[in-house]
Parts: sequence; C-alpha cells; structure tokens
Amino acid sequence: MKLKLIIPKSERRFINDHRSIKELMDNKVWFAPISLPIIAALTPQEVDVSITDENIEPVDFNEKIDLVGISASTPLAMRAYEIAENFKNRGVKVVLGGIHPSVLPDEAIGHADAVVIGEAENVWGELINDFLSGRLKSFYKSSTKADLKKLIIPRWDLLKLDSYRAFLIQTTRGCPFNCSFCSVKAFFGDGYRFKPIENLIQEIKTLQKLGCKGNFFFVDDNFASDTKRTAELLSVFKQLGVKNWTAQISVNTDERVLKLMADCGCSHVVIGLESVSQKTVNSMNKGSVNRVEYYSRVINRVHFYGIGVVGSFIVGHDSDDKTVFGEINKFVYANNIEFPLVSILTPYPGTGIAKQFQQENRITCNNWRNYDNTTVCFVPRSLSGEDLYYYTNKINKEFYEYDNLYYRLSRSWKKGILVKKINIFGYFFNKKKLKLSLLALKLKNKKKSWFILKSLWLMPSPKFYSIFLGLTLYDAFYNNTSGASSSKRPERKEWITQ
Repeated sequence: MKLKLIIPKSERRFINDHRSIKELMDNKVWFAPISLPIIAALTPQEVDVSITDENIEPVDFNEKIDLVGISASTPLAMRAYEIAENFKNRGVKVVLGGIHPSVLPDEAIGHADAVVIGEAENVWGELINDFLSGRLKSFYKSSTKADLKKLIIPRWDLLKLDSYRAFLIQTTRGCPFNCSFCSVKAFFGDGYRFKPIENLIQEIKTLQKLGCKGNFFFVDDNFASDTKRTAELLSVFKQLGVKNWTAQISVNTDERVLKLMADCGCSHVVIGLESVSQKTVNSMNKGSVNRVEYYSRVINRVHFYGIGVVGSFIVGHDSDDKTVFGEINKFVYANNIEFPLVSILTPYPGTGIAKQFQQENRITCNNWRNYDNTTVCFVPRSLSGEDLYYYTNKINKEFYEYDNLYYRLSRSWKKGILVKKINIFGYFFNKKKLKLSLLALKLKNKKKSWFILKSLWLMPSPKFYSIFLGLTLYDAFYNNTSGASSSKRPERKEWITQ
C-alpha cells in the first residue's frame, strides 16, 4: 500500500517565507510542517508513506498511490479540496484532516472519502486498517484526547530537509482559556496537556541527528504556561545545545523564566497582545491573562534579557474605531516592539466570534481563501469595512518602511537586544557579513541596499536573522496585498468578497 500525505500550498506569501529575499540568503521556506510527519509516524511500518509539501514541490497527480491524506487549515481549505477532488477523479481514496475539516466535517466530506475529526493519534491506525479491508468509514473521531505520554517522533526524515530553515516542536496541547477569535481550544481541548520532557529530549536529538542544530519554533499556545516545568525544559535545552529558537509566551510570563530563556538562546518571542484597549481585550474573553497595564512591563523585561518581540494585534472588534490604529502605533514606538503585526479580525469556523457574527448575520464571505487575516470577511460595527482594510494595510506598511524598521531595530541593537557576541576582528572580517554587504550593493532597490548596509556597519553586531525577518515582513506587506497603496483607497473588491 502506498500512502501520500500532502500539505497544500499557501496561495499568499506568509511572513516567514524567506524566498522573497533569496538573493540574500538560502532559498528556503522558514518552517518545516509538523502535523503530517506525526501522521506518518503513526502509520504502520508495512505502509509505504511519503510526504509532499506543495510549498516546496508540486503534487504529482499521476503518481500511483492507493490513499491520499491532506491536512488543511481554513485559508488552505479550498486548495486542499482541489487536490482531493483531482485525486478522487483518478480513483484514489482521499482522507481530509486538520482544523478546518474537523470544524466543518460535513463540508469536507463532500470533497473526500473520509474525514478525521480532531486529533488523529487514536484513530489513524483504525482508519488504515479499515482502508486495507475495504470498509473505510466517512468519519473518524476519537472519544478521548491523545495521550502525549506516548513517544511519537515525527517522521521529519520524509521531508526535503534542506528546504527548511527551522523546525516546529510542540511541547503542550490545549488551552484553558476561551478567546473569542481563537480555535485552539476547539481543536486541542480545554486545559494544557504536557509532553514528558524525556520524549522531547528524544525529538530534539532526532532532529539534531538529521542535521538540525538549532532554529526551533515551539508552537505551544503558551510555552511558559507552567513555570517549574518550563525551567526544567530549559535546562535540557542547555544540555542539548539548543539555541536560536523562538516561542510564544503570554503577558503574565514569570521573569525568572524570561531570564532562563535568554540564557538558553531564545532569540525572540511572539506575544499575543491583541489590543491596547482593556475593554476590547475583555470582549475577546482574554482579560484574565492580558492586562494592558502590564504590557509595557513585560516587554521591557523581555528586552532587558536581550530578546526581541513579535507583538501581534487584532483589529476590527466592535469597540474598535479609527482611533485604534493611532493607539497601536503609539504603543509600538513607546515600547519599541521590533516586529509588530496588525491583523484583521477573522471569523474562523468554530470560534466564538464566528458564532456571534453568524447569529447577527454579519459574515459577508465564505470563500476560505480570504480567511487570511488581511481581508474583511464580516461587517464591522464601529468603522466601515473599507476603513478597516485601508488602515490595517496602511499601518503595517508604515511599520515596515525601511526607515521606520531601521529606527526600531537600531534602538534595540544599541541596547544589546537581538545582537550576537563578537570581537573587533569579527566585526570587520566576518565572512557572512562581508558577503551580505556585497550582495546588498548589487541590489537594484537602493533603499533596501542602504537599510542592509546601515544595519551591518553602523551597528555593533546585529543578528542577521533580525535583518532578514524585517526584509521579509517588508516584502509581505508591500507585495502581498491587493495592491492598495497607503495613499489611495482600495476598490471594494480588494478588501471584501461577498
């Protein structure tokens, strides 16, 4: 039996795809996927299993395959359905899974032969056996959540490892909170479930044996949810030589953990700030964790330990009017958030906000391709959809204009944030630095060239990654929109689809 697992291609450039600046660095996608390598590890050894990441290589529809498994989030659902139908038309059985099919299984089954609802650990073996015996069922759903104490090492070896710059690792699943915009709880359940640290050691060692020496992204909804366990995990990182890694943390992260994270090579953290209005945060059901009065304090502590901040905000809530953009802008520069990200509220299926908008008849778009955090898919209450799109697009572009980006990064670099230790010899004779400078001089875009050269030579020793991430975000916001400039209103078709 031949099983093909497929990751649909993202049709819009995502912010950590560095291929847009491939003239400056290796032509790679930033993150290796984790979901399908886990499915591959659950597959019986007698099954010939392979993985195709469509972001790396095209799907071969003519390949002789017995069963296809496709994982899809909401923005990738339409492409997943296209792939599924193409194989079905060729007589190949198709299974759909992931968060979108799990939330909308009746929709997904219209494009597949079977749908896995929720976590697959407890049902995948049954599905394979049913397929082999010719009695594949339409739906597979476990009555219990996966036992994370069982050692399952993802089959990363089935990926084209040289095509990725970093690897995702999950140390927990679930979330005890019920944020209106988030679907984590709906998929992974209420409360945190923890992987044993011994299992995580085996996962990291496996990646290291495959050639991955660092660059991990810990995808937990809150990496530091348990202070004692996190401290124990970080001591393991140090023993294993893990460095240059990223994690998501919450506003209430213990300062002792921040210090340990810095000591163990954490480069930057992602913090879901969501809003600078406590009223808006409370309306999201996130007020018990996100206290706006503590935002500046935690950002200052993160910076104190030399760690950069990716701060995410969501706009479009009922209490958000045009003034929210000025408030976010003021907060970002007051706290010098290096990488701010402003997203449009998106009513993802299964979330509380989607249920609310459905009841109020405010959802205007059911084309899942537009559920990308940059398109208005509902009727806002306190500002027009056109203004929501326009000002979100405008503020993101202004944040990543080269002069503004350099201003924030240089302020942090001068304070020892996002910098590397280097001696005077290394400052002048670093081969990578010299090579990047020569490449910058060859760029046709002189503003980009000048930004790179200033960053490299007017600052002591910035981490190259901080420069690359800034360039990638510039490209995402300037070349990945519907074409509306910051000085011109978009046409209606550019910001909303009905």
